[in-house]
Amino acid sequence: EHVWTKSLDRVMCYAVVSVTSVDAKLGGFQVRMVCRWAFRTSNAYKETEISYRGVPGLRIPGLQVTAQESRIWKDLTKTTDATITWNGTSIFLLDGYKPYHLQDFPFDR
Repeated sequence: EHVWTKSLDRVMCYAVVSVTSVDAKLGGFQVRMVCRWAFRTSNAYKETEISYRGVPGLRIPGLQVTAQESRIWKDLTKTTDATITWNGTSIFLLDGYKPYHLQDFPFDR
């Protein structure tokens, strides 16, 4: 029981990232990221669970992040009297800009 209460402020995320588009002339790119979440919260019997049912999000400076889908649910097999285990899945689209210097590239002429 005491081991689980030490990991209340931590979130585990297994992410799969794939590049969906690259525009070399304008310097834009788009990445799709699928995350599987797992985290724990304290089991407060007197409080409602509505405050815990937020949507997991992602902030990355310099990129525009759009959440296509995001949901969480309880994992009752790993929930104890002191903690609640939550699992979830999210799909994010990340749009960004990086200048690509193609003037010296020999194959685009």
